[in-house]
Amino acid sequence: MKLSLIAAALLHPFLERMLPLSPHTVSLFLSDTGRQEIVKEVADLPGCDAILLLDGAEAVPPEGLAADDTPLILPRVHNGVALLLGGSEPYRKLFLQYEGRICWQAAGSDEPVFPVPQGDCACLCYLADTALGIPDTGLQARAYAQRHGLDFFEVETDLSLLRRLLSGDWETPDILRIMPGQAVRAGFTRELFG
Repeated sequence: MKLSLIAAALLHPFLERMLPLSPHTVSLFLSDTGRQEIVKEVADLPGCDAILLLDGAEAVPPEGLAADDTPLILPRVHNGVALLLGGSEPYRKLFLQYEGRICWQAAGSDEPVFPVPQGDCACLCYLADTALGIPDTGLQARAYAQRHGLDFFEVETDLSLLRRLLSGDWETPDILRIMPGQAVRAGFTRELFG
C-alpha cells in the first residue's frame, strides 16, 4: 500500500526510526498547524491508498473532516502524546492526575509541548524511549523543568498502537477508519469521535 502520514513534529524522532521497517510505501508530512489544508493536498497525490492522521482527535478541525476519495485512518487518541503512551487511557489517567496542568517532552525532542498555556503547567512529563535508540533528551527536559519550577517525571513510551497503524492493522476498536464519503467530528466522549 501507499500511505501518507500527517503528524505533529513531536512524533518525528519515532517515525524516523519506525518508517524504514514499514512494509508499505510511506510519505510523511509533519505539521503542527493547518492539518486540514495538508489533508486536502495529500488527498490529491496520485495513488495514495490511505491518509493516516496520527494525532487523532487533535487533527480534526472543529467543523469536522470528510474523506473525499481516499480513506482517512485515525487512532482513537487525543493527540500524538496519547499515541506515544499507547492509547487514550494512559493519557487520560496522567491528564486527570495532574488536573490538565501537564506539559510533555518526547525523547529526541529539544522543546516541551504545551497543550495549555505555559504558565498553567505544573509538571513536565518526559516520554522516554528504550526500544528505538532515539537519543535521550531526558536530562535537558529535567533541566528545563527545574529552571521553570515544574515537577518532573518520566514514563516509558508504548509504541504498540503506532506500530499497528504503520503496519496497516486497522481492524481494531482503537483505530477509526473514515471511508470516502464519510465524515467525522472530534467529540467529548470516551470514544473521542462522533
